[in-house]
Amino acid sequence: MNLINLLKNYPDQFYIFGKTVGGKKFRPSDWAERFCGVLSSYRPENASNSNLNLRSLSYSPYAHPQNLNGEKVVFISREIEKIEPLAWKFIISFINDNKLTFAEKEFKVEITDSKDLKVNIRRV
Repeated sequence: MNLINLLKNYPDQFYIFGKTVGGKKFRPSDWAERFCGVLSSYRPENASNSNLNLRSLSYSPYAHPQNLNGEKVVFISREIEKIEPLAWKFIISFINDNKLTFAEKEFKVEITDSKDLKVNIRRV
């Protein structure tokens, strides 16, 4: 399957897990923070930096590390594709190149106010 077709098969919101399809733990142990750090500049249009401390790293609302049932995961929202299609391709390539597992997110997160990064969470 080529990359273009593969990109269409990913859900709108999902988690990337720190283990491979073969069941091995993905290394290094801080992979999620490093990965999300690369994507940290991608934010909603017209997002205000007023609530961000510009001296420290803050993750993008479209790609950020989380804990899910005690496991380190990365939350991904396909909204990042609208801002930068190459960032979306980077995410998918990272998953496929490293043979990582992922699962669709059970809840939908919608950004309702990009100025203050307010979100609305609803079950899908």
